[in-house]
Amino acid sequence: MKRYLFARFSALPAIFAAAVVCTQPVRGEDLAVAYSQIASGFNAPTQVTSMRDGSNRLFIAEHSGTVQELSPTGEVRLFLDITNRVFERDGFCCNEQGLLGIAFPPEGKPKDHFFISYVDRDSNVVVSRFEISPETGVGDPASEKRLQVVPHPDVNHYGGKIVFHPTDGLLYWSIGDGSAGFNVIFAQDTFSPYGKILRFDAYAEQVPANLEIYARGLRNPWRFSIDSATGDMYIGDVGENTFEELNYIPGGTEAGKMNFGWGIMEGHFCYEFGECKTEGLDLPIFAFDHETGCSSTDGETYRGANPAWQGKHFFADFCRGTIWYTKRMDDGTWMTTEAIYWPDVAVSSFGTGDDGEIYFVGYVFGGVYKLELNAAPMGETAPGSDEAARGPRKGRRASSKKQ
Repeated sequence: MKRYLFARFSALPAIFAAAVVCTQPVRGEDLAVAYSQIASGFNAPTQVTSMRDGSNRLFIAEHSGTVQELSPTGEVRLFLDITNRVFERDGFCCNEQGLLGIAFPPEGKPKDHFFISYVDRDSNVVVSRFEISPETGVGDPASEKRLQVVPHPDVNHYGGKIVFHPTDGLLYWSIGDGSAGFNVIFAQDTFSPYGKILRFDAYAEQVPANLEIYARGLRNPWRFSIDSATGDMYIGDVGENTFEELNYIPGGTEAGKMNFGWGIMEGHFCYEFGECKTEGLDLPIFAFDHETGCSSTDGETYRGANPAWQGKHFFADFCRGTIWYTKRMDDGTWMTTEAIYWPDVAVSSFGTGDDGEIYFVGYVFGGVYKLELNAAPMGETAPGSDEAARGPRKGRRASSKKQ
């Protein structure tokens, strides 16, 4: 994910306890955001998602190669175990391998299968399809069908999120730049899969299906999301030494049009000292420096029952536990507000339930949490300066440039 972040934390034992605890207070004088813990004891969770089948179950991917199913009443059962295929730890530096993503079929497809992204024992980044056993209702490890296999040149920057697009039905897949410092050139290389958002037809007869580069110029897009209502894409790109990014692609954007500049830019600035050519590059809608955090975790756009929060996009910093929300204003600028500050939780991923509510997981403590969104509208401020666009400080709200 980020330099050596995963290696910094030891995973907790997988002892499950589904119990709602008290909703925590939020940081800020006029914010209507809180969270509640709905389950705990998961082993280094890397994603939370739902099947969107009306069952209100949540599925939690764990770093080591397992997926757990969490029922609405708090029962947990093992849904998939491929630990014997997953390369979880490299023993050298970064511990960024493992089970990285899970996606269930898009609208109109049967819910008898699902897709997993993981790093295998040969350090390949893999996307596979698994069938759900009709007898047990859980994933069948023996049913694996590999759809994509991309060799990885180093021990970190794997990316690994997979998301179905609500409009075109294609499976989108993030892959990092290959790391090792010199590999920054890969992110700009249109013949390389590294440092990209890729997409392909997961139901194509031809395997592997053709991979198409949807966006480039990314360092390590650990998490990204697609708004189910608009098709807008948000990408949390983990930075190098100075800035973390949240990038944006409007729904309906053609493949290959967006270049977020990694290898040339970091945040709103040239990556290396001196001047650089920025023509044709798409700068982040929000960036924060390493006084504010150290690793961008993209989240989800709210599409639940609360009308006051429709279209607000939530994201976080992995290191400090800060959660922000952002929204696009009528003039094209972005208003970003710090909602929650929770040190040490290590927000590794967000997801949505069947009802459109937003959940997130903490890598360190192994918890699953729900954002509690109250009906009161949030206070907003007018767009601020370029300095404010690079990230809020001590609870300040900030706006960003029009892209």
